[in-house]
Amino acid sequence: DQIFEAEVDWSRMVVSGARQITFHTESTFPWSYMPDGTAMLTQAYRDDGSEGTKNKRTSFRPYLVPMAGGQAERLLFDAPAYALSPSPDGRKVLFVSVLGGTRRDEFRKRHDWSKTTRSGDIWMYDRESGEFTNVVKKRDNCTSPLWAPDGKSFYYLCDAVGVRNL
Repeated sequence: DQIFEAEVDWSRMVVSGARQITFHTESTFPWSYMPDGTAMLTQAYRDDGSEGTKNKRTSFRPYLVPMAGGQAERLLFDAPAYALSPSPDGRKVLFVSVLGGTRRDEFRKRHDWSKTTRSGDIWMYDRESGEFTNVVKKRDNCTSPLWAPDGKSFYYLCDAVGVRNL
């Protein structure tokens, strides 16, 4: 799966100016544009044999893909990451991971969505310092972090009461 960008005139249902953004033999999944519009935050598997079997990673890694071309992609950090959310200024990225731990299956509910590695703790990666901070560490399944417009707080979904809530 590759990522393409195009102009869409929804009133006439016309697509024009399509151009390919990613070029790799493995799938890349778009997640968000960076706030300044110069890059897209994506997640992808890349073979390197560092985990899993059959020389394939078992979890997504976050990548920055420049919108103007140039270097095809750059690994943002080398850790499993899902539900990527860049801060309004682009300096920090929230993500869901079991970074520094293991899945806590004993706490998971019976919902299909809660049995995946796409729910867990919410982490923040500081792009300038390279530091990780566990900002939401709960025994409940947390996912889908989204920065508030002020860049000082964020929202996320969690099933602390048995139902997924904001």
